[in-house]
Amino acid sequence: MRASNTATLEQRLLALMHTFAVPGLALAVIRQNQIAYVGGFGVTDLSRATPVLPETVFEAASLSKPIVAYAALQLCAQGLLELDSPLISLIGNQQACDAQLQGITLRHVLSHTSGLANWLAEGEAPRTHFAPGSRFSYSGVGYGVLQQVIEAITGQPLALYVERHVLRPLSMNDSNFIWRPDFDGRCATGHDSQCQPVQKLHPLEAHAAFSLHSTAPDLARFLIATLRADSVAQAMLTAQVAVGDSAPWHSDWPKTDIQASASVFWGLGWGLELTPQGRCCWQWGDNSSFKAFALGSLETGDGFVALTNSANGDRLWADLAREFLPGQHPALEWLSRISSDSDKVISSGSS
Repeated sequence: MRASNTATLEQRLLALMHTFAVPGLALAVIRQNQIAYVGGFGVTDLSRATPVLPETVFEAASLSKPIVAYAALQLCAQGLLELDSPLISLIGNQQACDAQLQGITLRHVLSHTSGLANWLAEGEAPRTHFAPGSRFSYSGVGYGVLQQVIEAITGQPLALYVERHVLRPLSMNDSNFIWRPDFDGRCATGHDSQCQPVQKLHPLEAHAAFSLHSTAPDLARFLIATLRADSVAQAMLTAQVAVGDSAPWHSDWPKTDIQASASVFWGLGWGLELTPQGRCCWQWGDNSSFKAFALGSLETGDGFVALTNSANGDRLWADLAREFLPGQHPALEWLSRISSDSDKVISSGSS
């Protein structure tokens, strides 16, 4: 830990939470590929004042995506899926597909170069907005397509397959893509920007882009697996595309004024940043009233995972990065420039 003592650190974090109106925070700090600290701060629900504990369950939002990417790349390692073969043909429903959509590959989905939107209105069919592979544009819809592919290949619902092949092997025993009865009583409640509690959704079906429920220690275990870079994780950490100076997922595609970043990229499932201190992997999550962040150094094996139950949670990321992984973080500068609806949730779960 960088702080001189834990008590001082905890006081500082509570002060930051008060400043930014964040009711609850769960934190796991990694040092040299080991969990060095876990802590809970604030409350799970302002209307009940139940304290956040390390085992408190949060919506992980888009921290779902690297886990699904890992599962997909495992299928590649087994020869059941290919990075550069079209995905739509594996689903068996091409009637409404445009020609570009039929050409989307796993590489396109995992690197956010599919040309698909980030989210769809209810009843809206997926369509491409630019040629797959031509540039970066963050897409949750691509992960929806990938979910259908994984389920078609394995013959199992996504939640069950990921639980068996990723979560259990990594001892992520407090995590799942669907609601579990044991989450009752230990799950945080989301809060809007005015600190008002938001009704909690209990997803009965998995959504690859955003429905993971998890704890800070569990997600730290996954980040450690990434930083240790086994053959599957190593593929995730290979830069595929430089991000643009924005993440346009609206109807004004294509833009011609997008400048590619010199230091922020996307790999096959993780965001990547290149700084004078070395390479880091990262991912943010935003389910509106829950916000999450994970950042890890590929050079030192240090990093952190932070989960909040607040629409204001992302205001903590820069201070947490300075505390636990000091140095330049162009990914945070990029995040500060993009639209706040990056992870907008389609509420198809059941409350």
